[in-house]
Amino acid sequence: MHKNKICIAVLSVTLVLYLGLSLIMYSFMEEDAYIYFRQAENIAHGHGYVFNQGAEHVEACSSITWLALLTASVKLGFDVITSAKLLGIFFGTLSLFMVFKISGRLNDTLPWVVLPCFLTAVHVPFLLWNLAGLETALYTFFIASSIKSVG
Repeated sequence: MHKNKICIAVLSVTLVLYLGLSLIMYSFMEEDAYIYFRQAENIAHGHGYVFNQGAEHVEACSSITWLALLTASVKLGFDVITSAKLLGIFFGTLSLFMVFKISGRLNDTLPWVVLPCFLTAVHVPFLLWNLAGLETALYTFFIASSIKSVG
């Protein structure tokens, strides 16, 4: 079998495994994510950048980009918790592609080209923090994309 076909097959299995493990661990949620959820719902429903309706405006979130994504999902009628989890899985998947691309630049021989992606996909902290409802998966993707773009 040609090396590219093997890489695609292993990468596909890795992504299916990542998605399956994400479903198994889907119930994990970091309590701090509820600050984002509350802020996003209040902004989407026209109450402003507040934690409690009618209260003073507070800067309670560390990522305006993540807050904007969650607010947009609420505005579109989606549940904020489900949106946060699906966005985390989405950005985790994109991060795995970036890890694959980075490892391909460093060493394009099997198994080294696919091993970092596989190990990242099954790494429990990677899985859990992508599902936590926080901006970790987004930041991971941004950092991996930045690393990939260098060189």
